[in-house]
Amino acid sequence: MTNFYVFDFDGVVCDSTNECLVCSSNAMKKLTGSLDYNYRISEFDEDLQERFTVLRPFVKGGSQYYTLYQILNSGMNLKSMTQSLFDDMHKTFFTESEEYKPYFYQARKELQEYNFLNWLELHTIYEWVIDFLKIQLTSNRLMIATLKDKDSVLKILEHYNLLIDPSLIIDQFEIKTKLEALNKILDLKDVTKEEIVFIDDNIAHLMEPKRDGFKSFMAAWSNVSESSKALAKENNIDILNDLKIFSGE
Repeated sequence: MTNFYVFDFDGVVCDSTNECLVCSSNAMKKLTGSLDYNYRISEFDEDLQERFTVLRPFVKGGSQYYTLYQILNSGMNLKSMTQSLFDDMHKTFFTESEEYKPYFYQARKELQEYNFLNWLELHTIYEWVIDFLKIQLTSNRLMIATLKDKDSVLKILEHYNLLIDPSLIIDQFEIKTKLEALNKILDLKDVTKEEIVFIDDNIAHLMEPKRDGFKSFMAAWSNVSESSKALAKENNIDILNDLKIFSGE
C-alpha cells in the first residue's frame, strides 16, 4: 500500500514563529488603533521573542494570537502551560479573538506588500521537507492541510521552486479542524483512510484524527513543547524527528 501524505505547513514545512510574532503584534496594534507597526524581527526585544516562542506551539490559528497576548500580559508562569490549559483560556477570550482575527490576516498581507523578501526571511524553511514534498507531488500523493492562508503557502512554496495546484491545499478558510480536512480529502481523492499519513506539529490537531483511525504523526523538528510530546506518547502518536521512515517508498 502506497502512502498518501497530508502535511500541515507552519511548524512542519517551515518555522513561522518570527513571522507570526510580527503579524500578531501589528494586528494587536490595529485592534487598539495604534499605528506604530514593526516589520522586522530585530525590532522586537529578545525577552518578548523568547516568551512568544514558548507559547507559539499551542496556537492553532490566527485568532488565537489574541489569547496568546492575554497570557503574556497576565504574568503567569509560562512553564506551566499545556495545550488543554491554553485551549481553556482561549474559550474565555473567544469573542475578542474572533474580532481580532481579520486584523491578523490584514497585517500579514501588509507585511508581504511592505517588503516581500523580508516576509519570506521571517520563515525558517526546512528544505529537506520541501525536497520530500516535491517527490510526493510528482507521484500525486500529496495534499497540504493548514490553518495558514492558502495564498501565503503558495508564495512560500513557489519561492522554493515547488509549484503546487491550489486545489491541493486546504486552508483555514475551508476547514475548522484537521479531521474535517482529512475527511474532505477522502471525498476528493481516490484514497482510503488507511493510505493517509497525516503529519502535524500540534497535538490538538493530531488527537482527533488519531481517535478516528487516521495514521497521525507529530513533527517534532520544529518548536514543539515537552508537554505536547508527552501527550502524544500517551495517545500512541508517533513522534518524528525527520522523515526517514518514509524514505523507502
